[in-house]
Amino acid sequence: MKDIEATFVKDQRTSMNGGYYSYKITNTGESLIEADTYELVLRVNGKKISFDKDTRQLKPGQSIVYKTGKTIYQKKNENLDYVLEIDFQDDNPANNTLKGTTVF
Repeated sequence: MKDIEATFVKDQRTSMNGGYYSYKITNTGESLIEADTYELVLRVNGKKISFDKDTRQLKPGQSIVYKTGKTIYQKKNENLDYVLEIDFQDDNPANNTLKGTTVF
């Protein structure tokens, strides 16, 4: 069984009140997932801020944390809605997307 799960998305602040994201994926299946066979996209308020296509191998039970390279700055009183998507043909596509809101 092959299965990658979008485990969490976490926002972190910079010293200038900007923010960036880290996100974790986990191989919850029983098979090795080869490098470069899946892609990750993180969108904030509908805009793609991170795209990882040079992805690493995942052993069963292994997790990897990725970070965005782009800093986001909040507009006045704006919440940031994020969506992490894993593009991979696995046995449980229901856990390939994780949605949430960042409140500054």
